[in-house]
Amino acid sequence: MVRLKVEDFQIRNEIPKELQGKKIVFASDFQFDHKKRVFYHKACRKVINLIRDEDYDLLILGGDYIHQKCWDNKLIFDYLKELPGPKIGVLGNHDYKDYETVINGLKKSNVQVLKNNIIEYCGLQIIGVDDFKKGTIELPEYNLNQISLLVSHNPDYIGSLSVSAVDMMLSGHLHGGQLTLFGKLGPSFASKYGMELMHGLKRKQNVSLYVSSGVGGSVHRFPIRFCARPEIVSIEF
Repeated sequence: MVRLKVEDFQIRNEIPKELQGKKIVFASDFQFDHKKRVFYHKACRKVINLIRDEDYDLLILGGDYIHQKCWDNKLIFDYLKELPGPKIGVLGNHDYKDYETVINGLKKSNVQVLKNNIIEYCGLQIIGVDDFKKGTIELPEYNLNQISLLVSHNPDYIGSLSVSAVDMMLSGHLHGGQLTLFGKLGPSFASKYGMELMHGLKRKQNVSLYVSSGVGGSVHRFPIRFCARPEIVSIEF
Protein backbone atom coordinates (compact mmCIF):
# COMPACT_ATOMS: atom_id res chain seq x y z
CA MET A 1 0.00 0.00 0.00
CA VAL A 2 1.31 3.43 -0.98
CA ARG A 3 -0.03 6.16 1.28
CA LEU A 4 -0.01 9.73 0.01
CA LYS A 5 -1.41 12.99 1.26
CA VAL A 6 -2.76 15.75 -0.93
CA GLU A 7 0.21 17.86 0.26
CA ASP A 8 2.48 15.49 -1.71
CA PHE A 9 0.94 16.94 -4.87
CA GLN A 10 1.83 20.54 -5.64
CA ILE A 11 -1.70 21.75 -6.26
CA ARG A 12 -2.69 25.28 -7.28
CA ASN A 13 -6.27 25.45 -6.05
CA GLU A 14 -7.70 25.32 -2.55
CA ILE A 15 -9.07 22.11 -1.07
CA PRO A 16 -12.82 22.47 -0.44
CA LYS A 17 -13.96 21.92 3.13
CA GLU A 18 -16.23 19.06 2.07
CA LEU A 19 -13.22 17.25 0.56
CA GLN A 20 -10.99 17.60 3.62
CA GLY A 21 -10.60 14.34 5.51
CA LYS A 22 -11.74 12.19 2.58
CA LYS A 23 -9.74 9.19 1.37
CA ILE A 24 -9.50 8.16 -2.27
CA VAL A 25 -8.04 4.78 -3.22
CA PHE A 26 -6.58 4.17 -6.68
CA ALA A 27 -6.00 0.71 -8.18
CA SER A 28 -4.95 -0.08 -11.73
CA ASP A 29 -3.86 -2.86 -14.10
CA PHE A 30 -5.57 -5.96 -12.74
CA GLN A 31 -5.04 -8.36 -15.68
CA PHE A 32 -5.41 -11.61 -13.73
CA ASP A 33 -6.66 -13.52 -16.81
CA HIS A 34 -4.75 -15.14 -19.64
CA LYS A 35 -5.95 -17.50 -22.37
CA LYS A 36 -3.06 -19.91 -21.69
CA ARG A 37 -3.69 -20.29 -17.95
CA VAL A 38 -6.45 -20.13 -15.38
CA PHE A 39 -7.63 -16.93 -13.72
CA TYR A 40 -5.52 -16.00 -10.68
CA HIS A 41 -8.24 -16.11 -8.05
CA LYS A 42 -5.87 -16.09 -5.07
CA ALA A 43 -4.06 -12.91 -6.16
CA CYS A 44 -7.31 -11.19 -7.09
CA ARG A 45 -8.92 -12.07 -3.75
CA LYS A 46 -5.94 -10.60 -1.90
CA VAL A 47 -6.16 -7.34 -3.85
CA ILE A 48 -9.90 -7.02 -3.28
CA ASN A 49 -9.51 -7.62 0.45
CA LEU A 50 -6.73 -5.03 0.72
CA ILE A 51 -8.82 -2.43 -1.09
CA ARG A 52 -11.86 -3.11 1.09
CA ASP A 53 -9.79 -2.85 4.27
CA GLU A 54 -8.79 0.71 3.36
CA ASP A 55 -12.26 2.01 4.29
CA TYR A 56 -12.11 4.52 1.44
CA ASP A 57 -14.62 7.21 0.57
CA LEU A 58 -14.14 6.86 -3.19
CA LEU A 59 -12.50 4.15 -5.30
CA ILE A 60 -10.88 5.09 -8.62
CA LEU A 61 -9.91 2.33 -11.04
CA GLY A 62 -7.20 3.06 -13.60
CA GLY A 63 -8.04 0.64 -16.41
CA ASP A 64 -6.72 -2.64 -17.83
CA TYR A 65 -9.22 -4.77 -15.94
CA ILE A 66 -8.52 -7.64 -18.36
CA HIS A 67 -5.41 -8.88 -20.12
CA GLN A 68 -7.02 -10.20 -23.29
CA LYS A 69 -10.11 -11.75 -24.81
CA CYS A 70 -10.62 -15.15 -23.20
CA TRP A 71 -13.38 -17.14 -21.55
CA ASP A 72 -12.57 -16.18 -17.94
CA ASN A 73 -11.61 -12.49 -18.28
CA LYS A 74 -15.09 -11.53 -17.04
CA LEU A 75 -14.36 -13.01 -13.60
CA ILE A 76 -12.62 -9.79 -12.50
CA PHE A 77 -15.96 -8.01 -12.54
CA ASP A 78 -17.46 -10.44 -10.02
CA TYR A 79 -14.69 -9.37 -7.65
CA LEU A 80 -15.06 -5.65 -8.36
CA LYS A 81 -18.77 -5.90 -7.65
CA GLU A 82 -17.95 -6.90 -4.07
CA LEU A 83 -16.27 -3.57 -3.33
CA PRO A 84 -18.58 -1.11 -1.56
CA GLY A 85 -19.09 2.61 -1.95
CA PRO A 86 -18.86 4.85 -5.01
CA LYS A 87 -16.59 3.50 -7.74
CA ILE A 88 -15.41 5.19 -10.93
CA GLY A 89 -12.97 4.02 -13.56
CA VAL A 90 -11.31 4.70 -16.90
CA LEU A 91 -10.40 2.34 -19.73
CA GLY A 92 -6.94 1.03 -20.57
CA ASN A 93 -5.43 -0.31 -23.77
CA HIS A 94 -6.04 -3.97 -22.87
CA ASP A 95 -9.72 -3.27 -22.26
CA TYR A 96 -10.15 -2.65 -25.98
CA LYS A 97 -9.25 -6.28 -26.65
CA ASP A 98 -12.74 -7.23 -25.41
CA TYR A 99 -14.49 -3.88 -25.17
CA GLU A 100 -18.09 -5.04 -24.78
CA THR A 101 -17.22 -7.50 -22.03
CA VAL A 102 -15.39 -4.77 -20.13
CA ILE A 103 -18.11 -2.15 -20.49
CA ASN A 104 -20.85 -4.60 -19.51
CA GLY A 105 -18.76 -5.95 -16.65
CA LEU A 106 -18.08 -2.50 -15.21
CA LYS A 107 -21.76 -1.67 -15.41
CA LYS A 108 -22.68 -4.85 -13.51
CA SER A 109 -19.96 -4.03 -10.97
CA ASN A 110 -21.53 -0.61 -10.33
CA VAL A 111 -18.43 1.17 -11.65
CA GLN A 112 -19.15 4.47 -13.39
CA VAL A 113 -16.97 4.71 -16.49
CA LEU A 114 -15.39 8.09 -17.21
CA LYS A 115 -14.59 8.33 -20.90
CA ASN A 116 -13.79 11.94 -21.75
CA ASN A 117 -16.18 13.24 -19.14
CA ILE A 118 -16.15 14.69 -15.66
CA ILE A 119 -17.85 14.22 -12.32
CA GLU A 120 -17.63 16.32 -9.19
CA TYR A 121 -16.93 14.70 -5.85
CA CYS A 122 -17.03 16.91 -2.74
CA GLY A 123 -15.82 19.88 -4.79
CA LEU A 124 -13.09 17.87 -6.57
CA GLN A 125 -13.41 17.79 -10.35
CA ILE A 126 -12.49 14.27 -11.48
CA ILE A 127 -11.77 14.12 -15.20
CA GLY A 128 -11.52 10.70 -16.80
CA VAL A 129 -10.19 10.30 -20.32
CA ASP A 130 -10.15 7.50 -22.87
CA ASP A 131 -7.05 5.38 -23.39
CA PHE A 132 -4.18 7.32 -24.94
CA LYS A 133 -3.25 4.52 -27.39
CA LYS A 134 -6.43 2.65 -28.27
CA GLY A 135 -9.10 5.27 -27.65
CA THR A 136 -9.77 8.86 -28.69
CA ILE A 137 -9.21 11.54 -26.07
CA GLU A 138 -11.28 14.71 -25.98
CA LEU A 139 -10.60 16.63 -22.78
CA PRO A 140 -13.93 17.93 -21.42
CA GLU A 141 -14.41 21.48 -20.23
CA TYR A 142 -13.73 22.12 -16.55
CA ASN A 143 -13.05 24.98 -14.15
CA LEU A 144 -9.36 25.91 -13.99
CA ASN A 145 -10.01 27.77 -10.73
CA GLN A 146 -11.35 24.69 -8.95
CA ILE A 147 -9.26 21.72 -7.77
CA SER A 148 -9.06 19.00 -10.41
CA LEU A 149 -7.85 15.41 -10.69
CA LEU A 150 -7.20 13.86 -14.10
CA VAL A 151 -7.29 10.08 -14.48
CA SER A 152 -5.58 8.66 -17.57
CA HIS A 153 -4.55 5.02 -17.83
CA ASN A 154 -1.46 5.95 -19.81
CA PRO A 155 0.83 8.56 -18.20
CA ASP A 156 2.17 9.62 -21.60
CA TYR A 157 -0.96 11.72 -22.05
CA ILE A 158 0.57 14.29 -19.70
CA GLY A 159 2.67 15.49 -22.63
CA SER A 160 -0.50 16.54 -24.43
CA LEU A 161 -1.65 18.78 -21.59
CA SER A 162 -1.05 22.48 -21.42
CA VAL A 163 1.13 23.75 -18.56
CA SER A 164 -0.69 23.69 -15.20
CA ALA A 165 -3.77 22.17 -16.86
CA VAL A 166 -4.83 20.22 -13.75
CA ASP A 167 -3.86 20.02 -10.09
CA MET A 168 -3.30 16.26 -9.90
CA MET A 169 -3.08 13.27 -12.22
CA LEU A 170 -3.24 9.50 -11.67
CA SER A 171 -2.06 6.84 -14.13
CA GLY A 172 -0.89 3.24 -14.38
CA HIS A 173 -0.09 1.23 -17.52
CA LEU A 174 3.67 0.77 -17.07
CA HIS A 175 3.56 -1.77 -14.21
CA GLY A 176 6.59 -0.13 -12.63
CA GLY A 177 8.64 -1.63 -15.44
CA GLN A 178 7.39 -5.18 -14.60
CA LEU A 179 10.95 -6.54 -14.76
CA THR A 180 13.57 -4.06 -13.59
CA LEU A 181 17.10 -3.91 -12.32
CA PHE A 182 16.50 -2.79 -8.72
CA GLY A 183 13.70 -0.51 -9.88
CA LYS A 184 16.05 1.66 -11.93
CA LEU A 185 16.22 0.04 -15.35
CA GLY A 186 13.52 -1.79 -17.26
CA PRO A 187 11.81 -2.07 -20.63
CA SER A 188 11.18 1.44 -21.91
CA PHE A 189 9.15 0.59 -25.03
CA ALA A 190 5.84 1.08 -23.20
CA SER A 191 6.40 4.84 -22.82
CA LYS A 192 7.67 7.46 -25.20
CA TYR A 193 9.43 8.99 -22.18
CA GLY A 194 11.46 5.86 -21.46
CA MET A 195 12.08 5.44 -17.74
CA GLU A 196 11.06 8.99 -16.80
CA LEU A 197 7.45 8.15 -15.93
CA MET A 198 7.96 4.49 -15.01
CA HIS A 199 6.66 4.73 -11.44
CA GLY A 200 5.97 7.04 -8.53
CA LEU A 201 5.29 10.71 -7.97
CA LYS A 202 6.43 12.85 -10.91
CA ARG A 203 6.26 16.50 -12.00
CA LYS A 204 5.79 17.34 -15.67
CA GLN A 205 4.01 20.19 -17.47
CA ASN A 206 3.80 21.76 -14.00
CA VAL A 207 1.38 18.96 -13.05
CA SER A 208 1.87 16.48 -10.20
CA LEU A 209 1.41 12.94 -11.49
CA TYR A 210 1.44 9.64 -9.62
CA VAL A 211 2.14 6.58 -11.79
CA SER A 212 1.08 3.38 -10.05
CA SER A 213 2.84 0.08 -10.68
CA GLY A 214 -0.61 -1.56 -10.63
CA VAL A 215 -1.70 -4.79 -9.00
CA GLY A 216 -1.36 -7.46 -11.71
CA GLY A 217 0.03 -8.02 -15.17
CA SER A 218 1.97 -10.81 -16.84
CA VAL A 219 5.08 -11.47 -18.86
CA HIS A 220 3.78 -13.74 -21.60
CA ARG A 221 1.48 -15.96 -19.49
CA PHE A 222 3.43 -15.79 -16.23
CA PRO A 223 2.62 -13.27 -13.42
CA ILE A 224 6.26 -12.30 -12.97
CA ARG A 225 7.59 -9.09 -11.42
CA PHE A 226 11.12 -8.21 -10.41
CA CYS A 227 11.86 -5.07 -8.40
CA ALA A 228 8.45 -3.74 -9.47
CA ARG A 229 6.19 -4.41 -6.51
CA PRO A 230 2.44 -4.30 -7.10
CA GLU A 231 0.61 -1.60 -5.19
CA ILE A 232 -2.64 0.06 -4.23
CA VAL A 233 -2.52 3.83 -3.75
CA SER A 234 -4.31 5.70 -0.96
CA ILE A 235 -4.62 9.51 -1.02
CA GLU A 236 -5.83 11.45 2.01
CA PHE A 237 -7.23 14.97 1.53
